[in-house]
Amino acid sequence: MVVQRIVRLTELANRALIRPRILLSVNYLASLYRSTVAGCICAILVVSFGIADAALFFRGELHAFFVIAVGLTVIGFLVQVLLIGCFTRLHHTHGTSQEASLVVLAAMLYDIQAKVAADALLGTALMMIAISGLTLGIALFLCGAFNAGRYIRLMPFSMVAGFLAGSGLLIVTFSIAILHGESLSFGEIIQGDSKQAAWKILAGFAMGALLVLFSMLRWSEYTLPALIVGGVAAFHLVITYAPVEFNQLVQLDWTMARDSVAVRYQPMTSDLIGTVDWSAIASVSLQLPALIAVCIFANLIKISSLELMMRQRVDENRELRVAGYAGLVSGVFAVAPGFHGLANSSILAKLSANAKVSAVVTVAVTAALLVYAGDTLMFMPRFVFGAILLWVGFGMVQTSLLNNWGKVRFHESVVTALIALTVAVFGFIPGLAFGVVCGLVMFVAEYSQQETVRSMQSAVELHSNVDRDPDARAQLNAHGRSTWVVRLHSYLFFGSAARSVEIIMRHLDNHADNPIDMLVLDFTRVVGIDSTALRAFQRLALRAEADSIDIWAAGASPSVQTAFEKDGDGSIARFFETLDFALEAAEDRILCQHPLAPRVAVAHKGEGDVALAGLFWQHGVPRALPAGATLLEAGQAPQGLYWVVSGVLDAQVHTPHAEMRVRRMGSGALIGEISWYLQQTTSARVVVVEDASLLHLDNPTMAMLAADFPETSSILHEEIARVLSSRLLDNARQLRQLG
Repeated sequence: MVVQRIVRLTELANRALIRPRILLSVNYLASLYRSTVAGCICAILVVSFGIADAALFFRGELHAFFVIAVGLTVIGFLVQVLLIGCFTRLHHTHGTSQEASLVVLAAMLYDIQAKVAADALLGTALMMIAISGLTLGIALFLCGAFNAGRYIRLMPFSMVAGFLAGSGLLIVTFSIAILHGESLSFGEIIQGDSKQAAWKILAGFAMGALLVLFSMLRWSEYTLPALIVGGVAAFHLVITYAPVEFNQLVQLDWTMARDSVAVRYQPMTSDLIGTVDWSAIASVSLQLPALIAVCIFANLIKISSLELMMRQRVDENRELRVAGYAGLVSGVFAVAPGFHGLANSSILAKLSANAKVSAVVTVAVTAALLVYAGDTLMFMPRFVFGAILLWVGFGMVQTSLLNNWGKVRFHESVVTALIALTVAVFGFIPGLAFGVVCGLVMFVAEYSQQETVRSMQSAVELHSNVDRDPDARAQLNAHGRSTWVVRLHSYLFFGSAARSVEIIMRHLDNHADNPIDMLVLDFTRVVGIDSTALRAFQRLALRAEADSIDIWAAGASPSVQTAFEKDGDGSIARFFETLDFALEAAEDRILCQHPLAPRVAVAHKGEGDVALAGLFWQHGVPRALPAGATLLEAGQAPQGLYWVVSGVLDAQVHTPHAEMRVRRMGSGALIGEISWYLQQTTSARVVVVEDASLLHLDNPTMAMLAADFPETSSILHEEIARVLSSRLLDNARQLRQLG
């Protein structure tokens, strides 16, 4: 029996071990199958987009090197697929060459042609591609290295969308030339001798419309490859039964090549470097900022879209660095640059394919296709690849402009459309300049409407943290409306500052019957100020001088205070470190201007005050502390109660920036009552500002009073409750005013 049980347990253990192995093997094979299928689909897209982008890339006289352009675009695709696919942290993500970068680079290469001799054209074009790739790679890497991704996201939406929509319009424009085989005007298209061009363009638009229709109605990871293969097959099927010779269509540029040629990669050799026309490169290098701006914006949009597609949090700065590495490699090998792609990545996501495995499969299948690509170029109909560019360009316009029309504010949609049209009609440099101007105008117009005045309150509503006796507080309440505190916030530039000054001046006009002689400007929440904003405050100072109003400032940062001292032209009379200090000085000024009457100046203490003073004088221990000494430390155990005979003390709390005063106490103040009542550690540090004399009731004395003198102890508790209630009411009132 024992032997049988051992055998049975052994069999169960083997099954338990074998099943997970089988499941792991099945899952691995399933993942490998999905990744292989995804890699094959991506390879078809790489070759298809490579051919289409090559036609976009080398237009005009550069079309003579079309087979080299195919090699540059396809290898550029593969560089992005491998590097981004292997190093990204996003699941199921590949990189691709991007029309956002190719369209700007294509425009630069087209401009070079008119400035370069024929024998220097290829070398100059390859050098321009290498410089663009290296520049873009460095820019993307630096943005990621210095965590600039979050700042770039702050660019106005209309500016970014306008660049992308303009790129889409340019792609649509370029696709017409690709469909025809060379640049063609609209007038030439409608002429009778251009019927072939019209038919080719109509065929391209028909297939482009089919792509758009399928993308709107029903789209899957197999749709685009199926439409591409179907378009090529339909072309050859029609030719088979049509009364026209295939060779005749080839000679009429219905296909991507007239002869059987081999696609090849052309490296930057020393001979080609010697033919580079550097002056031509320098003349078009002014468009590099546009290339960098468009690509960074487009890449961040792609990263954000992938983040939502994959439902995965992403570090955009790391992804920018990965794209920067890929750009540097593209520049070194002088191939088409790019970054994260949505088309290939969506296929991987749909199939749950492994990015690294599918990247290797994509490279292998694409390499196999390239072996025969030279012969197949002659059989590839031009309208298929022109239609791909039409679909891509329309998609960029639709996503950036049409889909957002009505969802964003009307003026933002108008600005987006104007930037897109400027890019399409005048080029990227004018479009970039126009976009920057529009962004600045929108910023000024919108930010100037932001309310930078948080509140305006008189010294009746806002008090300093200085304990005042009832007679002084009554005097301040009677005359406090001659002093007003204006609390500002945000960044002050000429628009917002002018609006703030207008609000303050209207307030002065509304209180003409109750003259104001003091304005305290609270800059605690102001993060900065520009020189033009200072002019607005100088206008306020002129108005204040005419009405004999003094202007003080509180809580200004060093940069704001320096700006006023250098360029403020004396608009601020005094600066205070905090609003509390400014309020204290303003209250002292009011009390000096309106001194207490002699009959009021005599202290009339209530019964509680007299009893409390008698209690401390009878049972308290005298203590004398010099200025600068510390009475209590924050976090200290309860020390009993202190009563201030004379002197000034401050209660301070620690903040990340400095020690903040929360209460200033003078003669007759009670200290330590909260910690003693709650039997908790002290919450504030108490320091001596002016030599102080105190009376101390320690914990044993307090216990003795409670046991032996209950009536006296009751008076003490009543007085403490009165003090705490008074402070609570005062704090609640100030909180209501601040709210």
